[in-house]
Amino acid sequence: MPKIVTAQLQDEMIRELEKFMKVHGIDRSTAIRKLLEKSLDQWKIERAISEYMNGSVSLMKASEVAGLSIWEFIDELQKRDVTINISLDAVEESLGI
Repeated sequence: MPKIVTAQLQDEMIRELEKFMKVHGIDRSTAIRKLLEKSLDQWKIERAISEYMNGSVSLMKASEVAGLSIWEFIDELQKRDVTINISLDAVEESLGI
């Protein structure tokens, strides 16, 4: 069930939010939800990449943390020039071989 959340925003942020609302033709509540969802999705990807880079999670687990398929996660790593460390055993395991 949705819950009501309140927040105080600086004037500049409100102006930017209003621009976003106008461009997309949506109300304030919808705009805030869309922007928050996008930000949280990005945060999950950044967190997963950080955990993958420091070796605390595998490539497969990092893709799960990011909420992406393994191939989408690999694309995100490539966009950021992150070296992909994966063993042949891990590839075979992910393919069910």
